[in-house]
Amino acid sequence: MKTLNQFYINGQFVSPQGTDVLDLINPSTKEMIGRVTLGNVKDTQDAIAAAKQAFKSFSRTSVEERSQMLQRLHDAVMANSEALIQGNIEEYGAPLNAAIGRVNLAAADFLRTKEALEEFEFVQY
Repeated sequence: MKTLNQFYINGQFVSPQGTDVLDLINPSTKEMIGRVTLGNVKDTQDAIAAAKQAFKSFSRTSVEERSQMLQRLHDAVMANSEALIQGNIEEYGAPLNAAIGRVNLAAADFLRTKEALEEFEFVQY
């Protein structure tokens, strides 16, 4: 059973301020497969503040840098595809082929976005 009790905010894993816990249930077997601590308003505000701060530097990244980020995201999904497929099956009750398709689609979306980014003709004002 997995216990998810950390958020990734501002480049680090942090414990949530929220205290509500949600049981994760496999809809196919009705077994509890995990527990997740939910965030609260303060957690949301912290995440939004971190995103706003990160946008200041991210907004100045080049097409090449963003393209490399998208490639790394694709590669990370593919490197972890077995765990992601298993997670789809357990948490959503997805059939194997549907879970494989979802994971492959997620990875492919990063590559399609990368391709669109590289082909787009940006106009600077």
